Amino acid sequence: MESGDIVKLTVSSGRLNVAKVEIVEAGSQDPAAVEAFVHAAVKTMGKNKQLALASRLLPGRGRGKRLLREKYQAFVIREQEIASAVIDGSLSAISTFIKNSGKGNIVTIHTMEGGPFLAGLSGIYLYCEDSLFLDRQLIPYLRSAATL
Repeated sequence: MESGDIVKLTVSSGRLNVAKVEIVEAGSQDPAAVEAFVHAAVKTMGKNKQLALASRLLPGRGRGKRLLREKYQAFVIREQEIASAVIDGSLSAISTFIKNSGKGNIVTIHTMEGGPFLAGLSGIYLYCEDSLFLDRQLIPYLRSAATL
């Protein structure tokens, strides 16, 4: 919140809660107003509802297309040791592999044919074949699980 913001005050269980309020002109159909309305509405949704909405809006979801491949070959490089595993091509499998790789280690994920898919070090992703997957799904998912 910043000085001059409009806020909503509520009382719940004897506690005073303050939340910033987004004001959207009713009935306006211009793109900026519609975008402001959508952003304001999404802010009020719970995390599960936001994720469900995002999965419906992302390209390829719900229309039979897959953004990810079936399987990936994944590697963790720890000092002089290299560990590898075959992982499923799903958001949860990829994020679990990253979470379990340990802080300070290099993570690389490749297609089964050997092409690079993702490379990173301790939450800094240097390369991802599918930047939309990285920016809109993987990083928000990892942040919501408090792994970055």
